Amino acid sequence: MARMRVENEGKGGVGEKGEERERGEKEEKREKGEKGEKGSGGGEIVVRLSPRERLAARRGAVRVPLTALRAAYVEPDWWRALRGAKGKGLWIPDRLCVGTRILPDGEDFVVIHPGRPVLCVELRGSAPYRRLAVSDPEPEQALSALMPYVPVDRLDPEPG
Repeated sequence: MARMRVENEGKGGVGEKGEERERGEKEEKREKGEKGEKGSGGGEIVVRLSPRERLAARRGAVRVPLTALRAAYVEPDWWRALRGAKGKGLWIPDRLCVGTRILPDGEDFVVIHPGRPVLCVELRGSAPYRRLAVSDPEPEQALSALMPYVPVDRLDPEPG
């Protein structure tokens, strides 16, 4: 099953070896008010596909620079994450949706297994896709790894 992760230059991604150490370092920097790797520009959002998903999508991993990130959220209803017309990929109704979806202003890349929540990542116009939508086995963990990189002006204001 596909997994979406944040990878920084010279370090493993979240979900790989060194996860706890890396997470601890980020929390310490946040507490001290230090600037983390967010501004370095060297990180990437990486969607790693399983061998079957690679065949269906007709491509390997999808990589997008962290600087292209606009927003990230978990969509509980998988069908709401699909938009646009079918593009290159494999589309089996109620079973699997893998590949690109064509929109008037660009393309989305999706790896969706119906019945599972979908991690949606909205991207800037400079990115190769407008949205990445992935049925990650641990969407909340992947979302928490992405949230430090979401631009503050795109976050919803806190209630009250």
